[in-house]
Amino acid sequence: MHRLNVLLAFFVGATIIGAALNSPEHGLNAAKSPKRVASSSTAQGEIVFVRGDKAGAAICTMKPDGSAIVSVLKKRVSLYSPQWNRQRSRIIYSSNQDSRRRSSLRNVTFDIYSMNRNGAQTKRLTKWPGLALGPSYAPNGKKIVFMAMKRVGGDKLSASHIYTMNADGSGIKQLTHGGENKNPAFTPDGKAIVFMRAFGRNQEICRMNANGTGQKRLTNSPGTDQTPAVSPDGAKIAWVSRRDGSYQIYSMNVDGSRQKRLTQGRAPNSGPSFSPDGKRIVFSSRRDGNHELYTMSRDGKDVKRLTKTSTDEFYPCWR
Repeated sequence: MHRLNVLLAFFVGATIIGAALNSPEHGLNAAKSPKRVASSSTAQGEIVFVRGDKAGAAICTMKPDGSAIVSVLKKRVSLYSPQWNRQRSRIIYSSNQDSRRRSSLRNVTFDIYSMNRNGAQTKRLTKWPGLALGPSYAPNGKKIVFMAMKRVGGDKLSASHIYTMNADGSGIKQLTHGGENKNPAFTPDGKAIVFMRAFGRNQEICRMNANGTGQKRLTNSPGTDQTPAVSPDGAKIAWVSRRDGSYQIYSMNVDGSRQKRLTQGRAPNSGPSFSPDGKRIVFSSRRDGNHELYTMSRDGKDVKRLTKTSTDEFYPCWR
């Protein structure tokens, strides 16, 4: 499982939690709803995220102040990158739940699934010959963008490319060619996609039209830049960069100008996602030991801790 988790961490853009058994002695069942450690009476929307440790994993939802945590899906498999549609009626995610082999690089498969917000009516959207990861809805909910690698023999995989498909899994179209391309997300108007592209050893944030044309590089740093998220007004991009030696969250204008570091310290941070009004950002951080969820204002101030458990919380999506 370790080699698989390391590989997926590289592609998904966050530390990977193990997703094994849901043990009653520890792990998910030991982590009841935590005490609310932060509140914001004006917070809007709802957050979906993954909670887990070596004992298991679950997709959960909660209010933006960290209260009312509900586990909507638990499986004895890996669960990654849950994303709301705009109405918060459905959730898409990546999983190896239908893979015949789940703990080895050889022959393991990951696919994209959708379900109702309560975990019902799960539907498999892809039957990918390799790894399909990191799905994200278009603003109108009619399209899904994702990254995927095809198996080329044994434990070897092709380069990662970005694809779109209809919300029911039909009409898959490849948008990128050449190099490694990962972490796609639509802009709020649905006309463009931000993503990460490899330039030699550097991984940079880029933007392209929703049909794959007009690619433009937005960052140029010696470290890894990954997992971009666009603010609801389309003006800002938050992303993770290792340019200063550790994984920190930065923001910039949508054209790549005015790049600014938002998080401080040396602890790794991942998975930024804007609130519906664009005033705050939710993210995962190890600043207090294990991975917990936090929010901050869009300028990096007023940090509030949302979760306080013995498990890890990753991949938040705020809608």
